Amino acid sequence: MPSRHERRRATAEEQDFLQAALRTAPTSWRRWRLGVENAVVLWAGSLLGCVLAWWGIAWLVHRAFDLDVGMHGAAAAWILSIAVPACALLAMLSSWRWVQRWPDFRPSLAADLAACEVVAEHYEFDAVKCFQEPEHGGRLYFFRTLEGDVLVLDDISSRAPGRTTPACSVNQPSPRSKLVLVRAPRSGWIISQACDGEVLDVGEPVELAVAPEYWPAAEALCGIPWDELESRLGQRDH
Repeated sequence: MPSRHERRRATAEEQDFLQAALRTAPTSWRRWRLGVENAVVLWAGSLLGCVLAWWGIAWLVHRAFDLDVGMHGAAAAWILSIAVPACALLAMLSSWRWVQRWPDFRPSLAADLAACEVVAEHYEFDAVKCFQEPEHGGRLYFFRTLEGDVLVLDDISSRAPGRTTPACSVNQPSPRSKLVLVRAPRSGWIISQACDGEVLDVGEPVELAVAPEYWPAAEALCGIPWDELESRLGQRDH
C-alpha cells in the first residue's frame, strides 16, 4: 500500500489530461471496426497457410502414389469448400475474443471527469530491481516499499526504436526512493508521476523469462513477494 493517500480536486491540467484521454479512447464502433479488419487479415493469413500446407501434402502424395490431390485434382472443390469457411470461422472467433478482451475505459473516464477528483499516492522505497525482456529491451522496475510491498512500473520509453540506454521508469536518470503517482480513481489511469529522494542502486537487469501476458500489471502493487521475483519471473539457469 502507498505510504499515504491524498484525495483532492483535479487541477485544470489534470482535467485536460482526462478529457484528452476520453476523446481519444476508442468507441465501440471503432473497436468492432478494428476487429473486422483483424478478422480479414487473420482469414487471409490462415487461408494462405492452408493452401501452402495443401500444396506440400499434394506434392508428397503425387510423388509417393502418383495421385493428383492438388488444386487441379478432383478433390479440390470439396477441400476448398471446407478450408475457406473454416478459416473464416477461426478468424471471426479469434477477433471476437480480441475485441471482448479490449477494455472500454470511456464510462470510467467520464465518471472521473464528472467527479473532478484525483488520488495522489505517496510511496517510499528502499530497494529496486530491473527486469528486461530480451526481444525489444523493454524494462519493468520492481520497487520495494518501506511496508514490504512491491510496486511495478513499466519503462515504456525503453522500447522506443533505436534507443540504446533505457530511461528510468520514473523519468529520472536513476530510480529514486520517493514517488508520487497521481491517479484517476475510477478508471485507474495514471495522470502524472514524480520522483524524488535518494538514488537507488538498480544493478544489472534480470532477463524476463515469462511471456508478456504473464507480466504483473504496471503502476500497481505486485502479488509476488520481493524475494521470489527472480525465481518466478527471471531467466532460469538449466
